[in-house]
Amino acid sequence: MEQKKIVVRSGWDRARYVVSFEILLLMCLAPTAALLLEREALDIGVLAVILSIKAMIINVIYNYFYDRFDIRRGVVPTGRTTRQRLIHALGFEGTLTLTSLPLVMWWLDMSVLEALMMDAAMMAFIVIYTYVFTLVYDKLFPVIQPYQEEIIEGAQMG
Repeated sequence: MEQKKIVVRSGWDRARYVVSFEILLLMCLAPTAALLLEREALDIGVLAVILSIKAMIINVIYNYFYDRFDIRRGVVPTGRTTRQRLIHALGFEGTLTLTSLPLVMWWLDMSVLEALMMDAAMMAFIVIYTYVFTLVYDKLFPVIQPYQEEIIEGAQMG
């Protein structure tokens, strides 16, 4: 049985996704974190921007390899099921946690436990945010697959 060719997002599309994702997340999290942690907004804002830049770099790498993993299994990345989307979001956030924790501990002068507790609260929000943002993004900017183009062309002719 021949496997259908699966088309993934372009570099431009991935850049649009990452930048819009991070800007909206920064607008939500930075002021809230400054308030809850009773820290200067500028201090939290600078940390948030650093973490955001790191997240953008990891996002591109993580999603590149995750898309390839999906394609090998015959899954269209923009057509992931709820379960597949949750696994994707949890894996991404786990990767971010492992790479962010040392910086957060140093920057905010926190113990490992304090940083983990703060990260757990933020991750709970961000996993839901990632799931919803990606679902909405996939609906607003779908990647048309070659077999879908044939269906669209057929519908336009008929």
